[in-house]
Amino acid sequence: MSAISSATSAESIRMDYMRLLVTQLQNQNPLEPMDNGDLTTQLATFSQLAQMENQSVQLESLNSNFEKVLVQSYLGQATALIGKNVTFHIADDNGELVLNEAGMPKEYSGPVDSVRLNDGQVFLNVDDYVLGLDAVLTIED
Repeated sequence: MSAISSATSAESIRMDYMRLLVTQLQNQNPLEPMDNGDLTTQLATFSQLAQMENQSVQLESLNSNFEKVLVQSYLGQATALIGKNVTFHIADDNGELVLNEAGMPKEYSGPVDSVRLNDGQVFLNVDDYVLGLDAVLTIED
């Protein structure tokens, strides 16, 4: 959920709550008005709700910023691998490991040609293979 939709939802909840409170005050029995303690409790609950929603929006923003920093870090690590030989297991188009005659995952070594960023994920291009940083087994200069 994005911060904008959370804020819109939070605003909608606040407005609904205020409408409910106003309706409750308008329709109360004049001979038995709402207790001040009850009204104070409801207003305090409303204030707590607003604070929690604000914290939620702030946490979502913090998470988004953290993800951006993490991607930049991965991109820096990947860029440092350009020209270096990496070894990795070969996977097919479905992501399944390709096995050799002994039933072990096939490995391939080659130089990192380039790096690309796709949907917030960093990929290495090694000859005709595209792999994530997590697929690298060894790195050699």
